[in-house]
Amino acid sequence: MDNNEEILSKINIKTKKIYQEQLKNLELNIHNILEKAILSVLGLEKQGFNRFEFSIDHCNNRNSVLIDKIRDVGKDLAAKIISEISLSEEELTEIKEACKKDLKYNIRDLLRKELSDVKERLIKNIVMEHEEEIKKDIKRQIGLIEHVVRNKNETT
Repeated sequence: MDNNEEILSKINIKTKKIYQEQLKNLELNIHNILEKAILSVLGLEKQGFNRFEFSIDHCNNRNSVLIDKIRDVGKDLAAKIISEISLSEEELTEIKEACKKDLKYNIRDLLRKELSDVKERLIKNIVMEHEEEIKKDIKRQIGLIEHVVRNKNETT
């Protein structure tokens, strides 16, 4: 196996490992992702020890009595909604497939960049390895061009 094949093999193995780890993490975190999405829609934020806190943009951080009441109702409602989250197998499959698709696009983009970097390094290595040969070939070609130009000038 030459150096290029070895590099591509390592990239392929690394890509598969990243993909499998990301997919496993995604499956483990679907509930947390849904919980955060619901809380975000409700304007709530989960903070330590399962407490829910309102994220309110209010002048000087002052809360009215109404805001306090909304916060209390919102906490109970958010807790109830989150405890009742239940997705069908079809919904879970749709979520997983959409995330797999996004993950594949991200990996593809990372691979393109990595392969571009590898290609650049390979070209530099080839040029460095054959620098003397390339210089001699260029000099030879310049000599041929000069010879043709001289002959053309002499014949005219």
